[in-house]
Amino acid sequence: WNALSLAIRNSANFVFVQIGLNDLDPSVPSATVTIQSLRDYFIKIRLDSPSAVIVAGKMIPCKQRFIDLWGSNNGDIAYQKWKAINNSLSTISQINKIASVHEWLLNDGNDNLKGEFNTGDNIHENTNGRKMIAYSWLISTL
Repeated sequence: WNALSLAIRNSANFVFVQIGLNDLDPSVPSATVTIQSLRDYFIKIRLDSPSAVIVAGKMIPCKQRFIDLWGSNNGDIAYQKWKAINNSLSTISQINKIASVHEWLLNDGNDNLKGEFNTGDNIHENTNGRKMIAYSWLISTL
């Protein structure tokens, strides 16, 4: 966002922001700190693009990946952050729409990436999973 010129940011009709999984590491600040950083970021976007429709994309389900990386205790901490951050998006007033359909389309019912959309590492979606995410983004603009 910051790499764009102010003229481009001011003229945007839509701004799409995919919330990332990198802030879920148990060693990084709490969900509360991350959520406040997201709020600040969306305020900046709104100030730069006052008339744009801002769409935020929820993170994909990947609970098992957290356990694979950090064990059950720290994996659960990361999973709780995932839930808190995804749920917080509806409380950020600068966000006009949320791309969220992919969260349940890709979900195995236990907040893991469903097998048919999983490349095998429990976090990266395959081509069909990417199609579901694209579908989610598309319908979020309607």
